[in-house]
Parts: sequence; structure tokens; C-alpha cells
Amino acid sequence: AGGFLVRFSEPMSYQLAWCSPEWGPFPEGLSQEGMSQDGLSQEQEKVWGVTRTDKGVRVTCNGVEILNQEISEEVCSRANMLKTWDTYWAREIAFVVFPVNDTAS
Repeated sequence: AGGFLVRFSEPMSYQLAWCSPEWGPFPEGLSQEGMSQDGLSQEQEKVWGVTRTDKGVRVTCNGVEILNQEISEEVCSRANMLKTWDTYWAREIAFVVFPVNDTAS
């Protein structure tokens, strides 16, 4: 089912598991009242929503869309994943994992 990872650093970043090895910043330009320049809520408590779409992944933070990423061969640049990324991202979601070293939830 692919994977979506969030790094709660400054600035916050994300990675698409089984797609790209790079951690990237959340898109800018989502400025709305109560949102920081990088589009993330300035509220201390953040309620995250991660949704698989037909073509990728959609992420919200406190009800505001901060990422709507299509998953494709063009996006999935990891050399050893070019031929297999669609195998992972085409699967049904079976479970959600929060790692043992997770300190944000």
C-alpha cells in the first residue's frame, strides 16, 4: 500500500516509502488564517488525515489539505524502485504502523 512518513523537525518534511528516498518539505503557498508559511497549522495539537486516493496520497492537517501527491514513475525516483513502486502502491491498505521510536503521537 506504499507508505507515508512524517518527520517532525523544523521544517517538517515527508517521505513516500517505496517510492522516493528523499525527504521533502511540504508544499508552500497554502497560507490561510492560522497556518504557517509551509501550510501547517500553527496550533500545538495537530490532527492528521492520510488518505489513499486512486492516484496517490492526500494529507490534511487540522482539516486543511497540505499535500495531494500523485504517485507515478516520474515521482518514484529511487533507482531500485523504478520497476516495483507500482507493486507496493497498488496494494490494498492492510495496517498502519507507528514505529517504536515515534515521539510525536
